[in-house]
Amino acid sequence: MMKICAAIGSADEIEKHILADLAEIRLDVFKKIPNNLSVPRLITFKDTPDYNILPNGFNEMIDVGESEFPITDATVLSSYHDMVHTPNATKIADIMNGMKGDITKGAFTVNQFTDLTNIYKASKMLGKKHVLIGMGELGMITRVRSDILKNEFTFAHTGTPTAIGQLSIEEMRKLGDDCTITGIVGHPLSHSLSQKLHNQAFKDTDVNGIYLKFDVLSLDDIENVIRYFNIRGLNITIPYKTDIIRHLDKIDKTAEAIGAVNTITNLNGCLTGTNTDVAGINAAFKHASIKLNASKKILIIGSGGSAKACTYTFRKKDANVFIVGRNINTVTELCRRFDCTPVTNIDPTEYDIIVNCTPMGMYAEAVYPLDISEITSDQAVFDLVYNVNTPLKILAKERGCKVIDGMDMLIGQGLKSFNTWTKKTPNFNNIKKAIL
Repeated sequence: MMKICAAIGSADEIEKHILADLAEIRLDVFKKIPNNLSVPRLITFKDTPDYNILPNGFNEMIDVGESEFPITDATVLSSYHDMVHTPNATKIADIMNGMKGDITKGAFTVNQFTDLTNIYKASKMLGKKHVLIGMGELGMITRVRSDILKNEFTFAHTGTPTAIGQLSIEEMRKLGDDCTITGIVGHPLSHSLSQKLHNQAFKDTDVNGIYLKFDVLSLDDIENVIRYFNIRGLNITIPYKTDIIRHLDKIDKTAEAIGAVNTITNLNGCLTGTNTDVAGINAAFKHASIKLNASKKILIIGSGGSAKACTYTFRKKDANVFIVGRNINTVTELCRRFDCTPVTNIDPTEYDIIVNCTPMGMYAEAVYPLDISEITSDQAVFDLVYNVNTPLKILAKERGCKVIDGMDMLIGQGLKSFNTWTKKTPNFNNIKKAIL
């Protein structure tokens, strides 16, 4: 059973320690050591320890950092922090096995999946009681899966996080050791609403789970991390929907036809890739009351993973699809795969529906590969950028175009992924209301 140490961030939060098994009293937060706590105390010294501050006969726990092992009746925690990176597994083990504390603590900054692999492997190489933690948002999974790392305890905040990646003590107590972990992988993820969507879905369906963000610059070791930390499933977004395929055991027929994966499911260590973007696209058009058929002439901007899913979906409905993009090679391949037409000289008024499958308009002023000022009220616009009022969406609304909501696609694909992982389907409208 998960043992939790309350990392108390201020004196005002001390009453929440009753939810924990252990209470950390940091001497950079507290001017004196509080008494009469209902659980044992971990006194964490800052810089050079002054053991004279300890109450007479103190026999609970002290964190002395990298200082020498003191003569004391307390349980001594020796700790090492790397605020920059995570070394390889052997180095981690050497550091922690070389410390003299009754318990050794190692906290390492996680920047990539490989770091999580090294933390996992190091945990199997430790010869004494330990607490091994990955710091930062990417390291959050090490806190939730503390049991897998065989940690003596894990930390949770009481209201004010004392480290990036800490969850609240209420969250940690609810999750326990056997919660369902899902998440999203991509870069960048700063604008993503998927975490909010899925955590609301967990709440609405009474599934004990959490959805984490993995903002990474490389997919190296992702398959090992999924298996080592028992991640149930992951969503994959820009720019990894194609690159992820080589890390999987298999992909289903839809993902194979599209050539892109946006959802991974881990079933007993077998990693299967699927593409729920199709479900999201169909949901968005359904909610906009627009039918896709052979009479529709559609222009797609982009040739990445989302463009592949849109092209596949539209061609399944026999729509006529035209594609424009910066990478002529991927545009040509996409058109060849789905019998579409590449275009360069574009008259936007020729198309019934204009679809933006790029991040254009998300971060800076967009330069579209067509003159969007020419769009008219009898056209529809579908911009997959769902949480930014892009120039394309602004103009489409001003012109009275039918605007297909990218948010509806996000929710549709997200709920399909959620159902794949949990066999539960939250209410679409309730989720949309919660995340707007």
